[in-house]
Formats: sequence, structure tokens, C-alpha cells
Amino acid sequence: MTAACHVVTAAGAGSKTGSDWNNAYAGLPATLVRGDTYYLADGSYGSYALNTPTSGATQIVINKAIASDHCTDTGWNVGTMGSAQATFTQIANSSGGYYTINGQVGTFNSSGLPTEGSFGIYINGTTCQLGSMSRCVGLDMPNASSTTLSYIEVQGTGATSSANTNTPDDLLYYGGSTNLTIDHVFLHDSSCDFTFGYGSTNLLVQYSYFYKNWGAGSCHGQVSWNGSAHTGTVWRYNTMRTIEGSAIWTAATAGGGTTYTGVQIYGNVIYWGGTADKAGYQCLGDGVFTCLNSGVSCNGLQFYNNTIVNLQAAGSAGNNCGAGAAGIYYDPASSGGTATAANNVWYSSSSGAAGPSFSGGTISHSYNSALGTTSGGLSETGATNDAAAANPFVSWSGSGNLNAQLAVSNSDVNNWLPLSSPFATDPNGVARTSSRGAYQFVSAQTQLATPPANVSTTVH
Repeated sequence: MTAACHVVTAAGAGSKTGSDWNNAYAGLPATLVRGDTYYLADGSYGSYALNTPTSGATQIVINKAIASDHCTDTGWNVGTMGSAQATFTQIANSSGGYYTINGQVGTFNSSGLPTEGSFGIYINGTTCQLGSMSRCVGLDMPNASSTTLSYIEVQGTGATSSANTNTPDDLLYYGGSTNLTIDHVFLHDSSCDFTFGYGSTNLLVQYSYFYKNWGAGSCHGQVSWNGSAHTGTVWRYNTMRTIEGSAIWTAATAGGGTTYTGVQIYGNVIYWGGTADKAGYQCLGDGVFTCLNSGVSCNGLQFYNNTIVNLQAAGSAGNNCGAGAAGIYYDPASSGGTATAANNVWYSSSSGAAGPSFSGGTISHSYNSALGTTSGGLSETGATNDAAAANPFVSWSGSGNLNAQLAVSNSDVNNWLPLSSPFATDPNGVARTSSRGAYQFVSAQTQLATPPANVSTTVH
């Protein structure tokens, strides 16, 4: 059997058989053909439910049509079909898995932020489509086995009056998923969490950008909230900018019983972009990674080669952040667990910024750098504590965009603890030989400040 390609527009055309652009489907068919590829033209498609039953490991591919890849030239018009976004209010997985959804394109602006409107597929979550957990979810992916999501922009409801009470955001829900890959995805303006899940196995999140959320007492907020059992999770080469709430990564369940095992977090850039990003920043209450609540255990965390900049010890409104404000925090009420942390760089650039900290559990840490801060000095093998450290980055003014590529190679950042694969390569594919933090220093500054567009990687 030879896989076929089909073409789709919002209104359809001709006989609406999907055979070419003169006869395009009117929206995606309710049931898709396993093994086939569907190309989306520019336009608004509403919500769509992925409900085609699984058939072995055979994928269904949904691509945004672009100039270089659009199935057929018959009836094709790049100006009206391949120059803007395919827009949805929600894409939800309601049956099985083995899907690939690829927007194919996405760019970054001159300040390093992903450009809104440039990603091939756009989930407009500003109107709040309820998902599996009765919360606002743009990408609702429960039990999404062997599914890859690439070059998708997801926008949340932002700071609305009901944002953190009745219907907070979880821009991506992945509860029960297995082998789910999130690659080159741009999530922004969440009223609470960016991603949320009760249980997953082999979740991979890479080359993605998380920008700006709002936290409150009824929904604290974080990049990733994890309940129930999670194993084999990898977060690598991502940027988390201006995030507030409990933590970047939170493992917690009010009723206990959560196990968060074998997590790898490496090569990420985490920073607060200043009041120009968000005037009412409330800080991270429990750190970059936190394990919270009775009965919750977090074992085998590997936290390597990350760059953490300008996280605040107190928010702009003077809020008191917890003991782990810029580090790893295992709540004494939890069942604790184990973690290792090495080759990370903490750099602060304001008097209210927090230094690194490790609290609770059994956390082995070495060869980390605490730079430009008098808060949170390190006591460990290979520690670097330099309160007077100059800004080591290619571009950082204390606010706005951070280019976390290293501009220097000195004793503040170049005493690297050698690590084996997969930790021995930086986000641009450069082999690590010396540098701490997300990027390996190179003498000719040719590395990109942000993940390259139109390049995706899927790890199986």
C-alpha cells in the first residue's frame, strides 16, 4: 500500500475530495486514513478531534502546507494557501495515538522571541476550550501514544478576571501519554500552567519556548505540573522566560502518591525578562524544580548544563518566595528522593535576584557556578562563587531578551565536569569540552541565540 497525500482548506473546493487544491477537503475529515498525510492551507478550522483508531504503529501526518511542501501543485496558490497560519481553537486527541502534527515553519524576531503568527499551526486559546480536566486546553493530548507535535504556537487566555479561578490554562495536557514529543513549540500567555499531566512515560520536550504566565492562590502556575507517576521524562534545549508560580517543574499531588522518576533536565535557559515583560511578576515560590506534598517522591533527577538568570528572591510586589526560589527544593513534607546537579550557571543581575539553592531529599551537586549574586553561595566540589562576576553572556542588559551563549571562557564558567551522552552536546550540536551552562563557548561567536527554524528532531 502506498501512502497518499490529501489537501485541506477551511471552506473546501470543487468536489471536496482532497485530491488537489481545486478539490480540497472542507476541513479535516472526521476520520483520517492511517499512513496518509494531510496538508492544511491557511485559514480558520475551529476545533478538531483526533479520533481515528490506532492501527499498529502506522502514523497519520497533518502538515501545514508551505511553498516547498504542499502535496500537489494542481490549484496551489502560495499567497492564499501557504503564507499564513492554519488556526484552530483546539486540537484534541480522543482516540489512540500515532499522530504527527507539524506546522513546518516558525521564526524568531530580532530580540530572540518566537514571532507570533509565524508558526504554521496556531492554537488560539484566548476563548478557552475546555479539555480533559475541565480547564482551558489548546492541545489536549490524553493517552497520546507515539505522537509528535512540532512548529505549533499555542496562546492562552492571559490575565483575565477568571483566569486563576474557574478555568485556568493548561495549554498542553499530556496525562497518560507514552512517547509524546514536543518539538519547536511556542507556548505563551498562560493564565496558569503551560503543561499539565497525570502520569506519562517518555515525554520529550525540546527546542521549545515558554513565555509569560500568571499565578495566583487558586492556580499557582508553572511550566510543567505533574501528578501521578511519570517516568523517563526529558526536558532539553528549551527557553523558559518570565515564569511565575510554584516552580518551572512541579511534581505534586494534593492526595500524595506521585512518583517522578528518571527525569533529565539539561541544556535549558531559564530567566526573568524584567518588568518590560510583565510588571506584576510574582517569582517562583518553590524553585526551578520542586517536589511537593506528602506521599510525593522524586527519584533520579539529573539537572545538568542549565543557565538560570535573574530569578527573583522577591517579586516586584515584595512577595516572599520560598527557600528554593532559584534552585531545587524537596518539600520536607514529601517523601523526598534523589537528584544530581552539575555544570549549571546561576547569574543574577538585580539586588532582588536569588542565588542557587538545594534543599531537602538527597541532592548531589558539584561544579555549579553562582555568579553576580551575594545570595545563595555554593558549598560543593568544584563550586564557583563570584559575586563580582561580569555578565558572561553574548547579550544581556538585565532585562528583555537574553542570548545565553557565552561571550567569555574564564574561571567563572569553564571548569566543566565531563559528562557522557546525551549531556555532552549543547543545543546547537556543539560538543562540550569546557563550559558550564546551556552553551559551550566557541571563539567565533557563530552559534544562534535561539533554536533554528525549520529544523526538527524526534527521538524514539
